[in-house]
Amino acid sequence: MLIKRTSNCTSKERGWTHRNLALQYVRENYSIKHKAVLYFADDDNSYDLRLFDKYIRKIKRIGIWAVGLVGGALVEAPKVNSKGIISGWDVIFAPNRPFATDMAGFAINIKELFRVNASFNSNCAKIYKEGPESCFLSQFKIKKEQLEPFGYNDNPKEVLVWHTKTVKATAKGQKHGYAVE
Repeated sequence: MLIKRTSNCTSKERGWTHRNLALQYVRENYSIKHKAVLYFADDDNSYDLRLFDKYIRKIKRIGIWAVGLVGGALVEAPKVNSKGIISGWDVIFAPNRPFATDMAGFAINIKELFRVNASFNSNCAKIYKEGPESCFLSQFKIKKEQLEPFGYNDNPKEVLVWHTKTVKATAKGQKHGYAVE
C-alpha cells in the first residue's frame, strides 16, 4: 500500500498526519460492510478497558463521553438532558466550540467514514482555535444533539479515559457528577 506523507505540517497540525494515515488505512482496507469503530487512542492517555466494552463497541454513528484531566478541567463532559440528548458542554477550554470534546472523548462507526471523506486538513488549521476535534467532527454534518452520549447516566458516573501527560496535573473546575478520586 502506498501512503502519502505530509512532512511540512505546522506545530498546530502536529499529530494530524498519523490520524490521516489511519483514516486512509481504514478506507483502503475495510468496507462499509465491516462492523468496526474508529477511535484515536493516544500514548498520553490512560484507558479503563470498560471504555471499549461499555461505550465504543456500542456506537452506531458517533459516540461521545467524559474525559478526565483535559483542557485545564478536572473533567470535560457533554451536558446531557433527561431525554439523553446533548444540550451543550461542561468544559473550560473554548466552551463555544461546536463539538467541545477531546480526541479521547469520541469514536466513530466506520460507516460514517465511508459516508463522509473527513480528514484533518488545512481548513482545520485555519479554524484550529476551535480544536482539531471540533473541525473534524463538523465535517460529518451531524448536530451535537445527534451524537450518542455514553456514561452520563451511570451511577456512579465514572471517567473511563484520562488525559495523563507525564507532567503534574493542574486541573480545576467541576466534577459534573463524575466520580473522581
